[in-house]
Amino acid sequence: MSEEQLIAVPCQFGENGNFLIEREMGCGGMGGVYMGRDKMLDRPVAVKIMLREYGKDAAFVEKFKKEAQAAARLIHPNIAQIYSYGISDGMPYIAMELVAGGSLYQLMQHYGAKLDVARTLKICEQVAQALRCAADQGLVHGDIKPENILLDANGNAKLVDFGLAAMQHDSTEIWGTPYYIAPEKVRKLPIDYRADMYSLGGTLYHALTGVPPFDGADAAAVVKARFGAPPRRPSELRPELTPQIDELVMRMLAESPEDRYPTFEALLDAFHQVMTSGIAAKTAQLASPRTVTSAHSRRIVLKGRRTMAIKRPGAAADADVEAPAAEGGGGNMPPFARTDGAAESDEEEESGGSIVWKAVGAVVGVLAVAGLIAGGLVWYKAADKAKQEREVVEQIRKGAELARASIGKTREAAAKFSDEFGSFAAGVVQTCQKTSDELAAAAKDRYPANVLALMRPPKSKELLEAESSTNVVASAQSSAASVATNGAKAASVPAPAPSAPPAEGELPSFVKDMNDLWTRAYTAQAAIIRIQHGMRAAIAACDKAKTVEGDSEEALRKLEAINNEAKDLYDQTKGLPSVEAVQKAKGYVNSRGPKLVEKVKRQMYEAKMRAAREAKKKAAEAEEAAKQKAEEEARKAAAADEVGRAKACFEGLPERYFRSLDWKGALRALEFVEKDPVKPFTTAEGSLQIKTEQKKVAMMESVQTIMQRNLANYTFGRAELRGWVCRKATDSYLDIAKGDRTRKLTWKKFYDEYPVNMSELINKFIRHGRENGRPRLTQRTQTEALLGAALTLRIICVNEPTAAKWGEQLAKEAVKGANSTYYFNLAKEFFPDIDFSEVAKEIEAEQI
Repeated sequence: MSEEQLIAVPCQFGENGNFLIEREMGCGGMGGVYMGRDKMLDRPVAVKIMLREYGKDAAFVEKFKKEAQAAARLIHPNIAQIYSYGISDGMPYIAMELVAGGSLYQLMQHYGAKLDVARTLKICEQVAQALRCAADQGLVHGDIKPENILLDANGNAKLVDFGLAAMQHDSTEIWGTPYYIAPEKVRKLPIDYRADMYSLGGTLYHALTGVPPFDGADAAAVVKARFGAPPRRPSELRPELTPQIDELVMRMLAESPEDRYPTFEALLDAFHQVMTSGIAAKTAQLASPRTVTSAHSRRIVLKGRRTMAIKRPGAAADADVEAPAAEGGGGNMPPFARTDGAAESDEEEESGGSIVWKAVGAVVGVLAVAGLIAGGLVWYKAADKAKQEREVVEQIRKGAELARASIGKTREAAAKFSDEFGSFAAGVVQTCQKTSDELAAAAKDRYPANVLALMRPPKSKELLEAESSTNVVASAQSSAASVATNGAKAASVPAPAPSAPPAEGELPSFVKDMNDLWTRAYTAQAAIIRIQHGMRAAIAACDKAKTVEGDSEEALRKLEAINNEAKDLYDQTKGLPSVEAVQKAKGYVNSRGPKLVEKVKRQMYEAKMRAAREAKKKAAEAEEAAKQKAEEEARKAAAADEVGRAKACFEGLPERYFRSLDWKGALRALEFVEKDPVKPFTTAEGSLQIKTEQKKVAMMESVQTIMQRNLANYTFGRAELRGWVCRKATDSYLDIAKGDRTRKLTWKKFYDEYPVNMSELINKFIRHGRENGRPRLTQRTQTEALLGAALTLRIICVNEPTAAKWGEQLAKEAVKGANSTYYFNLAKEFFPDIDFSEVAKEIEAEQI
């Protein structure tokens, strides 16, 4: 990465600058990864930023965008979630989930070859689950390696860097990490999910052993090494690793994709088997399976049992391919392993393996005995008649003995074949029932019982006809008991209770899929009825031998006839299409059932997660609403307290400030209450109430100011001060004279002792202040002065009997003269004991 293309951190990034980039987490040849925060959603993110040269490549940008969109659709707990995509300053970027628990690479660096085996398997098993999710949507990761396997705070794997496929814009290049790249990628062959499986196998190998599966002097040598020979088994490098682990890793690292696990489901099954029973250190070596080879035959290896060669008509001897036995018996191998290297097909999935050949050994024995019987009927002529007779008797005896032995073997083979196939059919039913139960448990919270009951349909017409035609009610019970004796008890499944079925479009898809599995199970049940009916006939034929007594020539002929009849019935039954039907049903149900359960569980999990997210969102919204409500209630309580404190402060002003006409002191007292350092006002209501109380003080002060301004050379005309002339009025006193007498009258004394003369001044200079006085009053100043005079009379002049009444009249005149809603509401608040309704009616009448 060139210096000019590195972004400076910290910085804002994104089309709208909605990402705050905090620091660089790492960089490579294509760009860098940065830790930041999504400012819009307020959550941590990792932002992968590509070089500008890629932003100039329109084809690359389009592929990069589509890959980001595809990766964003991968919702899985083991995949780091893609949040958004964009281009900023010419650089394509992806914002994704920030995973802060380190990486598998860091664990490997720290522990080397001592990394805990169970932990390593668990991490890689979670990655396999993530890759299965991607494969289900047709997406190949393309660069599985320890650095791309991150760990969250709980140690769970989080796969990152989906998008390598989109970056492969140059078809002449091979993209991937040399230690883990799949051979088919090197050969530039078409790739699929199995390439990811190979890379995961290489990662697992490296994590378990501390060394990569292939190494070399340079990248080219590392890549080339995988075509020379398979890597050493992990247990050769770390002896405590078990054969099961060897089998798992080596099959993932098979050079040919066809030799790897056919699906991620199969790989996960193998992981499960190893993690549950194959982690413990080796204590014994399991015996290798035996094989028998003959010309024109194909080897089929049965793990843990004998093997035999099955004739393949028309095949050349050199076409035989030997199948290697699975070491330790672990992994996900079926009971019979294919050895021709071909990929599995749907038909093979249904086949369930060549189960028929389990009874071939018995057939071979029957055929051999039949030949001996034919030889036992040869007569020899001898010169000595007595000797000849003795030889004939001995031959007949031996022939009868061989015939009985052959019949016994045929009976044993028929009983075994019947029991085995009965077990297979019962296993199909058990698997179907288990699948139904698991689906019902997974979906019970989302679908009602009557819908889930529809997963098992009524018996098929084929099964009903088979039961009717063979009269198998009693024999089926007998067969079930026989199967139980052999450890394979048939599942007892009650028929679904009748209920009103929902409309076709309302049925979830898994109900239809389960109907298909049950149909296969019913086919297997019908088939086993016909098979067991045929085998019972063969056994019945064999039992006829019990009625043949002695070793005479007649007895020998009867035994030969019984033997031929029993063998014919056995062969005919074994060749019925029902045998293949059971095989296919077993393979199909055993394969599709677990996949269906896993699919539905994943769907239910995703639905549950969506519901949980929605519930969490609603809970957060409810919590926020409750918080806001509590805050609002607390604010209202605070506002009520502050309003009360403001009013209480004003009510305490008369004694301390109003009696002395200390208007400034009163204002300071109100201001101190609002800005109290211990408990200052914080609400608008409290501050507004303080302003209202301050307004009252200002109005009362305006009364004194207006009187003081107009008293110079004023001659009082009423009551005690009648004839007295005010020579001067200051803020503190009135200088008055009458003749040769003079007095200095304080304003406090004037307010307290001369209310009539004060009313005289209010009447002249305030009530009629718009005609008298200097200067003339405006409507506003007159209204506020009238309200101030009313407050003064009702608060300060409390000793004058008429003051309260006179103050009420002035307040009403102020409201009526102002003709204003503001002053009307203000007067109602100032004087809550005065009824202003009549004034309101007068104002309304005047307006009309």
